[in-house]
Amino acid sequence: MALVNIYGTSEAAATEGWGDCTHRRLEPALAALLPNGWAWDREDPVQKALIAAHGAELSRVEVRAAALERELDPSTTFELLPDWEEMLGLPDCAQPVTLEARQAAVIAKLLAQAGHDQGLGYWLSVLEALMYPLQWLEKSPLATSCIDTCNSPLFSDEWEAVWSLVIESGLDDALLACVVNHQALIHTLPKVHVLWQQAGVTNGDEFIRAIASTMNGYTVAIGEDAALLRAKPGASEWEVC
Repeated sequence: MALVNIYGTSEAAATEGWGDCTHRRLEPALAALLPNGWAWDREDPVQKALIAAHGAELSRVEVRAAALERELDPSTTFELLPDWEEMLGLPDCAQPVTLEARQAAVIAKLLAQAGHDQGLGYWLSVLEALMYPLQWLEKSPLATSCIDTCNSPLFSDEWEAVWSLVIESGLDDALLACVVNHQALIHTLPKVHVLWQQAGVTNGDEFIRAIASTMNGYTVAIGEDAALLRAKPGASEWEVC
């Protein structure tokens, strides 16, 4: 038998909460510790209630100790998440909406404070915490083009210090871009590029092969004939860029 207490918001649509399960398994052990004699009747209702109260409290302490172990891990914390965020000065970007996104922001901030070399391994761990897949693009001058003699470099020497972070659109692109910009080394200029998504939509007689939104409020699309189109939000017609 167990006593269960559920905590969290009382709203009907609540999706977050946690519970404490207080087991009564300690009652027999406590009863066995009582001395013998008529004054310590194990079957006496008052005595049983007293044993149950002590057992429930000891079990509660045991459960809360296990919960503390969970709360010390930022990837599983729930009750102490506001304390983690306050300690780390979060949110320093857009306010995450989901519990998982808030936990990921805590992990990313801890990784940043530990120091990093802006290498692939570091960014893989950050984006994994934010639940984003990563494509890592480096622009080496050794890459050549065969348009002429196959000896023409695609990039000049200074591009050796430049890399691109390419991700697919996920839960919170604004949060991702903010995290990258906050954690990038001061002498770097990071750019986050969101991959275009195939969108089999039509605009009148024009078939749209790919579509994406820009930060300045335009919707940009590629038509069937590879024409680059754009339209302002709410516009009913496309205009050629």
